[in-house]
Amino acid sequence: MKRLQKQIESYAGTNIAYLANGGTWLTLAKILGFITAFASSVVFANVLPEEVYGNYRFFLTLIALFSLTTLPGLNTATTRATALGDGGIFWHAKKMKIRWGIIGSLLSIATGLYYSFIIGNPTLLIPSIIIALFIPFLEPFNLYHYFLNGKKDFRSITIYTSTIRFFTTVFLIGIALLAPDAIWLIVGYLVITLLGRSIASSMTKPGGRPLSEKKTADHIQYGKRLSVLFLATEISVYLDKILVYTLLSPAMLAAYYLSFIPYKQTKNFLSSINTLAMPKFSANSAKTIRATLPKKMMKLYLIIIPLIILFWLVAKPIFSFIYPKYPESIFFAQLLMLQLAFYPFTLFTTSFSALKQTKRLYVTTISGALLRIIGILICIPIWGPVGAIVAILIARTMQAIIETIFFFYE
Repeated sequence: MKRLQKQIESYAGTNIAYLANGGTWLTLAKILGFITAFASSVVFANVLPEEVYGNYRFFLTLIALFSLTTLPGLNTATTRATALGDGGIFWHAKKMKIRWGIIGSLLSIATGLYYSFIIGNPTLLIPSIIIALFIPFLEPFNLYHYFLNGKKDFRSITIYTSTIRFFTTVFLIGIALLAPDAIWLIVGYLVITLLGRSIASSMTKPGGRPLSEKKTADHIQYGKRLSVLFLATEISVYLDKILVYTLLSPAMLAAYYLSFIPYKQTKNFLSSINTLAMPKFSANSAKTIRATLPKKMMKLYLIIIPLIILFWLVAKPIFSFIYPKYPESIFFAQLLMLQLAFYPFTLFTTSFSALKQTKRLYVTTISGALLRIIGILICIPIWGPVGAIVAILIARTMQAIIETIFFFYE
C-alpha cells in the first residue's frame, strides 16, 4: 500500500496523505456548500419576483464590497503567521478588522443616501442602514476560518462553515416562502450569519506562542499591504453587478447573478487546492515551488477541459428546467465557464502570497483588476451583460500572461 502511495505521489508531485486528509474535509465542505447554494438559488429564482431577487442580490453585493474596509489581507496574513507557529496574531487582527469596518458602515450609509436622493431609488436607504450596523463584525468574526486553515484543521473549518451555511439557507428559504421581501431576506442573512460566526469564533482557541511587538507589526503590515490588492481585485469583481443593477435593472442583475453560479461553484470546489497549498507553500522556498508547481498545474487541465466541454453541452436543458424565468442566463453562463481555463494560474498568486512576494502580488493583481475595471466600464453601457463577460475574459487572459512572467522571473 505504501509503495502504491509513493508511486501516486511521484506522479502527482504532491503529498497524497496530506491531500487526502485535508482534501476530504474541504471537499465535503464544498459539496455541502454547493447543495445549499443550489437549493437557495432554485427557490429564490422560482419563488421571488425578479425585482425582489435582483434587489436582494444587490444588497449582498454591497455587503461584500463594504466588507473590504475590514482589511481582508489580514485573513491571509493570519493563515501564514499561524502556519509558521505564530497563532497570537488572531486577536490583533480581529480587533483591527473591527475598527476598520466602521469605515464600511459609513460608506454603506452614504451609498443609501446617494441612491435615494441622487439616483431616485429610496428603497435602498433602509437596507443600507441595516447593513451598516453589521459591517464591522461580519468579516472579523469569520477570521477563525483563516486561523484554522493555518493550523491545517480542515475538519473544524468544514463543521463550522457547513453548519452556518445550512441554517442560513434554511432560514432564508423560509423567509422567501413566507415573506418574499428583499429587506427581510437581507436582515435574515445578516443575523444568522453573524450569530453563526460569533459562535464558531468563540469556540476557536488561538493559542500559539506570544508574538513580539516587531513580529506582530510585521504580520499586520503585510496584511495591510495585501488588503490593497484585495481592494482593487474585489472592486473589479463587484463593479459589473453594480453597473448592471444601476444601468439596466434589478431583474437583469438577478439573471446575471444566476449565470455565475456554475462557474463559481466549480471554482469553489477547486479552491480547496489553493487552501491546501497555502500552508505548504509558506514552508517551502521559491526555488522549490518554481521547480514543482508548473507540472502540477498542467495536470489540472485533465480535469478542467472536460468540465468546460461538459457544461457547454448540458447548460441549456439544465438552466431551462431549474431557472425557467431567466433564459438569458444560459449563454451568459456558458461564456463565464470559460474562465475556468485560467484557474491553475491562481496557484501562482497563491505562491506569491505565501512567500510574501508583495511586489509580484501588487503588479499581477492590480494589473488584472484595472484591466477588468476598464473593460467593464467601456463594455457594459454598450453591450450590457455580454460586454461585461467579454471584458472579464480578456482581462483574465492578460492577467494570466503577467502572472506567468512574474512566476518564472527570478
